[in-house]
Amino acid sequence: MRVLTLTKQDKILIIAPHPDDECIGTGGILCLYPEICDIVVLTDGAVGQGDIKLDECRKIRREEFRQEMQCLGIDRYRFLDFPDGNLMQYIDCLNNYDLSPYTKIFVTGSRDNHADHTAAYLCLIHALQFQGVSDVEVYLYEVHNPLEDVSHYLDITDCIDKKLELIRKHVSQLVTVPYDRYALISSEYRALQNRMNGHYIEVYSLIQPDAIIDQQRVSLENELQKFKQFYRTLTKWMYLSSFIDIADILLDMGITS
Repeated sequence: MRVLTLTKQDKILIIAPHPDDECIGTGGILCLYPEICDIVVLTDGAVGQGDIKLDECRKIRREEFRQEMQCLGIDRYRFLDFPDGNLMQYIDCLNNYDLSPYTKIFVTGSRDNHADHTAAYLCLIHALQFQGVSDVEVYLYEVHNPLEDVSHYLDITDCIDKKLELIRKHVSQLVTVPYDRYALISSEYRALQNRMNGHYIEVYSLIQPDAIIDQQRVSLENELQKFKQFYRTLTKWMYLSSFIDIADILLDMGITS
């Protein structure tokens, strides 16, 4: 495993499937090198909190992200606003986003236990091949699952507190999972793996920009996302039915079968 070398001559793009993935996975890079980082958020994050209405959740998460960027002094970010939970339907979403200026691009991995995270990886590979961009280093970063083939690391000991501060800007996402604690433990665990007691590190996996897209996996992920939508709808309905009579609502709407 090698040290990730970044210089002021680098131009970095961090691709986040949802607002908060960028600081969980690459918060150290953002803290140490904010002046050379651009961020693109692919989805609107609207289903990031199940008990909040979609429009409200979308606004909350955008504001949390804006506060994170303000803390970093970064104004080079962009929301593409594709539907949260359906990114696999928009594999070409980065085709018109110019990737040629970047020397290093960071994205979630294809095995990060989230369909949108797999989709983000596929979107990037698809766009690089569509644009004919090959002279760029592409790195995967960790969010939900540990990377299997770690190639590089960055010592973030001096900025671990600030990274946790960035994650805590996303208050709505800490309700279910304490991502700040998760990131702290993960960074310490990775450091201990490499005999770096008392340190905290982020790890990444260097991949080839011309990686082959597994179409069978794309089809499978599409099906998984569809069933997740069904599941969310069903659980929301069951939640509402504990407060109101669903049958009466349907009858009032003239729905009888």
